[in-house]
Amino acid sequence: MSWMKGTIEEFKGDPAKHAHHRKVKTEPNQPFEKMHYLEVEKALAAGYAEAELGQGKTIEFRGGPGAKGPVVVEVKPPERVVRTLGPAPAASDDEFHNPYHFLPLAPPPVGTLQPVAALLETNTFHDRFCADRFTGRLVCQVTTEGPMVIGGRQEKSPEGEKRETEVQPFTLPDPEKPGERRPAIPASTLRGLISNLFEAATGSAMRVLPEREFTRRADFQKDFLSEIGIVRRHNSALMLQPLTISTDEMTRLCASGKSINPHRARIVLNGYEHPKGAKQTTASAFLGAAAPRSASASNQQDFWYVRLDRVTPHEKRTRSRDGLGRLLACIGLDLPSGEAPIPHDVWTAKPEPERSLYTRGLLFIFGLNGSKAKNLPPEKKHEYFIPYSATQEAATSGFFPIPSAVLEDFERIARSAAALPRGGEDEDFPYVPAGRKPLDEEHGWRPEEGDVLYFKRDGTGRSIAHLSFSSIWRRSVEGSLHGAVKKVDAELVPFDEGRQQVTLAEQVFGFVEQRKETGEEGARALAGRVRFSHGLACSNSDTRAHGWCLFDAPRTLRILASPKPPSPSLYFGQHGHVSKMDLSLEKHFPAGRKVYLHHRDPKEPPAYCDQPEEAKRHLHLKANPVRPGVSFLFHIDFQNLTRPELALLCFALRPSEAFRHKLGLGKPLGLGTVEIEPAVLGLVDPTSRYSAIGLFGPKYAALDGMWCDDTLEPFLEARYRHERIDPAGLEEDDRFSKIAELLQEGRRWVRERAPSVAGTLEVIGDPRQVRAEVSYPLVAVQQGDSEHFQWFVANETLARTDRKYREKAGLLDPQCLQPIEVGKKLPTLKRLPDADELNKRIKKAKDELHNR
Repeated sequence: MSWMKGTIEEFKGDPAKHAHHRKVKTEPNQPFEKMHYLEVEKALAAGYAEAELGQGKTIEFRGGPGAKGPVVVEVKPPERVVRTLGPAPAASDDEFHNPYHFLPLAPPPVGTLQPVAALLETNTFHDRFCADRFTGRLVCQVTTEGPMVIGGRQEKSPEGEKRETEVQPFTLPDPEKPGERRPAIPASTLRGLISNLFEAATGSAMRVLPEREFTRRADFQKDFLSEIGIVRRHNSALMLQPLTISTDEMTRLCASGKSINPHRARIVLNGYEHPKGAKQTTASAFLGAAAPRSASASNQQDFWYVRLDRVTPHEKRTRSRDGLGRLLACIGLDLPSGEAPIPHDVWTAKPEPERSLYTRGLLFIFGLNGSKAKNLPPEKKHEYFIPYSATQEAATSGFFPIPSAVLEDFERIARSAAALPRGGEDEDFPYVPAGRKPLDEEHGWRPEEGDVLYFKRDGTGRSIAHLSFSSIWRRSVEGSLHGAVKKVDAELVPFDEGRQQVTLAEQVFGFVEQRKETGEEGARALAGRVRFSHGLACSNSDTRAHGWCLFDAPRTLRILASPKPPSPSLYFGQHGHVSKMDLSLEKHFPAGRKVYLHHRDPKEPPAYCDQPEEAKRHLHLKANPVRPGVSFLFHIDFQNLTRPELALLCFALRPSEAFRHKLGLGKPLGLGTVEIEPAVLGLVDPTSRYSAIGLFGPKYAALDGMWCDDTLEPFLEARYRHERIDPAGLEEDDRFSKIAELLQEGRRWVRERAPSVAGTLEVIGDPRQVRAEVSYPLVAVQQGDSEHFQWFVANETLARTDRKYREKAGLLDPQCLQPIEVGKKLPTLKRLPDADELNKRIKKAKDELHNR
């Protein structure tokens, strides 16, 4: 079907009613009813602007019969195919863009799902060629528009040295210079990049999405645990023997003037000091000198002794407006000044009358081993002695059952804490009491007999609802990641035993069934119909004069720290501000698929840190990026793709003319902005290619596209010798399409079936839409690359503050990462005052309002 040319005729009558309708006249004096009917949307999808579709404008198209006359089936893209937004206006100084935003999750469009049984049994298309499908090769060019780091391996500093980890680039042997290597891009990296965008555009399953259950920090006021018990084994089951009453009960007794039974209370040991300006906590008095171990499964008979006849309540009080002290809490009982627990051998050396004055017990000591001294919060100032008599040790009743769900939750939290990425000595999470063996795969993740733990009772008061080694240990976030994604559509999670339909990306790129119970044996799987090659670097005058890399030696990169999921202000921003304490994956679903933003000037990203803090060197990476302007060639071999599948593959390579991909290491720092261009499309005609006639004929029945660089090196010319022949010698065949046509078809498909994704991609992939600094959240006075938590602490402070106080103090509402809206500016966040400044302003606002 050849292209036709015509002039546009507008409908008469109501302009609003016919705003999306036109006719195209192909002959002089042609009757209106004989003209081709045009939907304006088709012309817009092809790249025309609204102003180019008015009365008398020219357009090229393919026509066909319609129910009420001839219709425009397809619009030919204009010579310049540019449909990009204009440059965005600059933002204010206190605004910034988060380094990543999200492509919205959308259910699979109608008609794209295939039943897995039929697909696997009769329709795999791997052992035959299909006449109505496309087989061939797409040759693509990747051009770096800014520095890019593609890591091959990482070399850590020698044991004991806290130096940067050096990233060695991914390279391949240089065919032009034997013994040397040149930069390359792994095929797996390119496949992952393109398949991810293909998934998003087609509403397909996220094929690489590990199942995760998240945890959060405990709320000190709501989640605080204050009863303490010891794990006992009774009738082969783990149970808990309570040892102390709660701080709520102690506070009630203190407030009423009643005495507290010292044998049922925590005995407070003043343990830690947090000197102002110091980076580490220090142990004082008894703990510093004795360095005792805590009672635990590792130290079950480590008994200590104290005199309880002179203890006094350890009260926390605050001064009220009238100057009187108000009791906040009683956290335990204090020993007289200068007294401390004594070990068993010292106690046994005392004469009998004096020994009887002492009470036996256990130490519950968090300790400062490992990285605790650096990370212990300033609120942690005390450790405890827990009375535990021989009678209690011999008891066989009065225990609380520990439900299996509580043990599973304990394990889930421990595993989650251990899995959080950290560096150096910070890898000793989760913290356990001093002297206890760690929680890990080797030693086990659950509490054992002899462990002393904080606990909380359930609603009946007769069973355990929560256990932890810390009074404010982390808490599980309700639900799971896969469960949250299923709220959008059950087909969006990786293929598992519960799914019976296959999404479009899985049909094209393949899948392997994830089995939870039976492992991989017997799992269903489908091989993909696309194969990616490595991307090979092409030399140019710049690389020949200055080399492949931007610098003479590797540079230190800024810390690649980031707020970790499930940070709800960022990952769940479409729900509005959600506190971590309120986040539930049973109620909320994530914002979508993460995509990194470009920086305003890709050639000069603020990625480098020339003078890192000595204490934090081990948190940095060193790398030497590939310089801007370097091109790489790779190809995609495809087999038996439908026309829409091939068009969508082209779309994933080039969603719009202004779209740029992010590739490699350091994307949050501004590295990795690249342009990908589908350069040559070669299509095979199997019926002739694999016949006697085709034995000595050209490989491709049709070729489209042109090489951006006609001076390829010999090894690249040889690699793509079939794709570089003159297409003029090939016969024209209407069965085969051009790259530009496929691109427009793919863009139109996405705009019609996933408009929110299409609109978001136009904004998020265009570097010109970035109008502010790109940075992880920082508070106003903060410099450097660490302590991103300060912004989130300030944001939570805003959320907990009544609106009238925020308004009086001139403060913002709590912030969250808003979704990108089609046709609107790229969202920004704002720097906040730090927590101290916020609290001062809020207190001042409260005082002013109360003193009116």
